[in-house]
Amino acid sequence: MDLEIKDKNIASDILRKFAGQSLDGKLYVSTLPPFNSNLQQYTHPYFRLIIGVSGSYKFKYYSVGLKEGLLGEGDILITMANGGLLWNQPTPPFKIISVIFWYDLIRYLITDEHGAEMNNQWYHTSKPVSPGGKHIIQALCEFSDSNDFAFARKKLVEALIHISLNEINKDIPIKKGKSFSTFHSIINYIRNNMYLKINRAKMAKELGISPSHISKLFKMHSNTDFSNALNQIRIEHAIELLNKTPLAVSEIANLCGFKSSTHFIRVFKKLNGITPIAFRNRYHDAGKIQAYEKSKEAKPFPWEISLPSN
Repeated sequence: MDLEIKDKNIASDILRKFAGQSLDGKLYVSTLPPFNSNLQQYTHPYFRLIIGVSGSYKFKYYSVGLKEGLLGEGDILITMANGGLLWNQPTPPFKIISVIFWYDLIRYLITDEHGAEMNNQWYHTSKPVSPGGKHIIQALCEFSDSNDFAFARKKLVEALIHISLNEINKDIPIKKGKSFSTFHSIINYIRNNMYLKINRAKMAKELGISPSHISKLFKMHSNTDFSNALNQIRIEHAIELLNKTPLAVSEIANLCGFKSSTHFIRVFKKLNGITPIAFRNRYHDAGKIQAYEKSKEAKPFPWEISLPSN
């Protein structure tokens, strides 16, 4: 079951339990697995912070090799963008909270299981993480595969938990009806599964609605259609990978769900006016990347333009 949280305090109360205190549990770090490895299909496209709230959960993750972990109460797992992570076997009852930092908002996801059914409850902020939070995430990415910075990494995670709590506390929820929630579920699914083969018919089956209803939702709540939104989301992630990783174009195409490098290059050029390699060369230094990101902040994504009034 996947439900939107109407009361953001449900998530903030859980985070408050861990914020402002020294972390005594285990800290796991999941990084990008090698291209074409078995874990490649289990990567997660966005940086996320996962905290064990109760119970325990076995998982496999990539960190200079495939490893196994056990997430218990107070333990923390951070996954870099496209970090390899495979949930294995939970020991119910269990509960975890994930804070997922998308480019335009923060997703708070509470997952719990008390029997045969697993429940997901989520809340989305109306804005992305603050610049201070972005700097902390960037620092964690820099230290992700180094044991020399274990103490610094722990302190950065403590600070990120505090910022995550502050972000949800200050967030002003946007009023939205049932149709917008369904529309947002489509965007959520694409973002979490962009590396898979996704089309409108498959998306409709996943949500239990008709393909024509999906088209209607995009017409109501955006200035684009399903196919263009899918490409936009994939390309926005490709831009992050071009800017911040040394991955080859073929690897990025695969991670973002394009059927071939040729298809990826064609879509990228259509949306940005230049090829992926030319883009990387143009924005290769930090100053230019920051300038590009700043210019991007003023432009809303096409599915965020039309918000409901009730």
